[in-house]
Amino acid sequence: MMTNPENYGKVTIQMQSKRNWYNVLFTLSAIGMIQALVLLPIAIIAYTGGLAGDPDSPGFSLLYNFLSDLGRTVAYSGTSNLISSLIFNISLFFTGVLLIPYFIALPKIFQGTREPLWFSIFGSVIGVFFALTFVGASLTPSDLYMETHLMFGALSFISGLPIVVFHTFAILGSPRFPNRYAVIYIALGVVLSIFLYSIFQTGPSEISLVVTIGQKFVVVSIMLCFLVQSLAANKIINTSDS
Repeated sequence: MMTNPENYGKVTIQMQSKRNWYNVLFTLSAIGMIQALVLLPIAIIAYTGGLAGDPDSPGFSLLYNFLSDLGRTVAYSGTSNLISSLIFNISLFFTGVLLIPYFIALPKIFQGTREPLWFSIFGSVIGVFFALTFVGASLTPSDLYMETHLMFGALSFISGLPIVVFHTFAILGSPRFPNRYAVIYIALGVVLSIFLYSIFQTGPSEISLVVTIGQKFVVVSIMLCFLVQSLAANKIINTSDS
């Protein structure tokens, strides 16, 4: 049976158009993670100083300051923190917004499989919520909306775990997604689990140090994980037959 060259050409163009669209979505997510990794140290440098219990502390302490301190409109030193606040909050906002395309596009890779597709969908639904917690945190500076800001922070860490679980099973069940990317998800899950366990198990006198150190490690781990996953998905989608 011969294929009509004209119809074949139309189908090929449609397939390429779909791939290009998913390439855009995954690329946007990668850009979101890159800008976050670049702008975070700049916001740290621009922070105008002070700790919750020590307003005279110079600059930003990697041991004792919370990342949320970078988004304060007024630093603990009592001086304006406008530059650091703008950099941090805008970066955090786009981290969340640009994560959403990744979760929207990811299930496409698992089409043609049953369980992996459903795992990817479940993980991506939670993932959109996860991404929106970053947006929420960026719009609620901790010196103006402390309780709301902390709520968004807690929800982001907690919702990260089911994403790891669902997407790990999706990758392990897929013939197209290399298992090494499941290992990256598992590593993030271990980091998140240890961090959350430490928060609940550490005494009140030690909680601050555990959170401030662990928080930075977890946040950077999240950014690196989704950067790698976005780049991997972008590459894999190009091998799609539909």
